Amino acid sequence: MFQKAIDEIVTLSFFIVGHIIYLFLGNYVGQILIDHSADIFQNIYITRWQSAPLQAQKLLPIIMQRSMKSCKMVVGGMFIPSLEGFATLMSTTLSYFTVLWSTHK
Repeated sequence: MFQKAIDEIVTLSFFIVGHIIYLFLGNYVGQILIDHSADIFQNIYITRWQSAPLQAQKLLPIIMQRSMKSCKMVVGGMFIPSLEGFATLMSTTLSYFTVLWSTHK
């Protein structure tokens, strides 16, 4: 009986840790997208745009203006995956768990 309880705890722990890792990786990929999107402006700004063809010189300000606002993925129309979003998600999850735990006792 005691061994069965330990097995259930270990199984549940692996399940929870696996889901947390899965959520973290999804949010980390979203953060990478946000970071790379923000880097476009800086990379264009430091290039030698003067030596580019005239057609490209005319397009660079448009690209720079568009890249001032970072690109973000929106999941379900309400969640932006990022490290900040992951921290908020974990904080909210722990708060709900605490409420459920306190009402259980």
